Amino acid sequence: MSAALLFNVPVTLKNVPEIRDVTVMKDLLRAIGATVDDSKVNIMTITHPAKMTTNLPIKLVSCLRGSVLLLGPILTRQQQVTLPQPGGDVIGKRSISQHLIGLEAMGGMIDQKNNRYALKGRLHGADLYLEDASVTATENLVMAASLAHGPTTIRHAAEEQHVIALCQLLAEAGADISGIGTSEIRITGRDGQPFNKSVTFTIPPDEIDAGTFAIAALITKGKITIDPYPAHTLRPLTEKLTNLGAKFTPNPNGQAMTVSVGENLHPLACKVGPAPGFPTDLQPPMAVLATQIKGWSTIHDWMYDNRFGYVEELLKFGAHIVPYDQHRIAIAGPTPLSAQHIYSRDIRAGIAFVLAALVAEGTSVIDHASIVERGYANLAGRLKKLGAEIERQD
Repeated sequence: MSAALLFNVPVTLKNVPEIRDVTVMKDLLRAIGATVDDSKVNIMTITHPAKMTTNLPIKLVSCLRGSVLLLGPILTRQQQVTLPQPGGDVIGKRSISQHLIGLEAMGGMIDQKNNRYALKGRLHGADLYLEDASVTATENLVMAASLAHGPTTIRHAAEEQHVIALCQLLAEAGADISGIGTSEIRITGRDGQPFNKSVTFTIPPDEIDAGTFAIAALITKGKITIDPYPAHTLRPLTEKLTNLGAKFTPNPNGQAMTVSVGENLHPLACKVGPAPGFPTDLQPPMAVLATQIKGWSTIHDWMYDNRFGYVEELLKFGAHIVPYDQHRIAIAGPTPLSAQHIYSRDIRAGIAFVLAALVAEGTSVIDHASIVERGYANLAGRLKKLGAEIERQD
């Protein structure tokens, strides 16, 4: 959606999920003057504004961590942008320093004060190295470099599916970009000339959504078919769950995958990492799964300081979890869970509580459902179709 600002012609996106983060981004694009046509289900056409506002509204930016992705496109297009501190999930310190360091190396001048970042300058190519393989920093710098003057190399770039899809969209528009899907991406900029080729691009299936439902099937000792199942992107999860004893049966005539529980699941040892490692966004559901497996399981998530903030609430459900430190936990199972009234603190914690409620004795209430809906479309409706007794209340 942010990349559409790099075009002088409309960009059409298909398979757009109906989640709250998309709604906020639509509002942000409209606030800066873009036209967003979302009259068709799961299809969106974005047209760049004739006159773009470069001062982003704090009310919307504070709701969405992804608003940081407007930095690169607006700066490289307008030579100035002001961004309030982005909001998002409370999972620990999430600096945007790598975005700023990269943009500064490309010629951006940065003035930071009162929780606002004011950037200006005409961008040029640079040889960039990311200290961490940040997805959003990689995406921001790819977009900025696409219209900058001269060549840019991004080393230690993120390799996640989101980055690959963005690069593919730009390549379809005519961007000179190579190294897609690797840790070194090279872009030759267009010296300020926007893209003039209208593109229709299909968003890849969400691997976190698909992975969550696969784990849900095992937690409830059920069986579901996920179509499409992003098998390549979810290889780390598929391998992990297969080793635990889960059954994955691909549909030979399509992209569907049937997931079911085996006779017995073995304890898990899960360590997250950037792609192609195990996704950090799937470790909270894995913790719930571990409560239903016999033996001791361990999870190690070094990526965020407070990713295990959900543990205290799972303990209220009756889970037996022992924290080693802020990055490692051990879970004993199988443990019967009991219904609770819980408040969702972030997307992934919220979905963990929903999964725990599916196997807990009694009726649970998960407050602040809107947070979970930032990342999961029609969650209650889809779970109900699978047999869950679940109602969404305002």
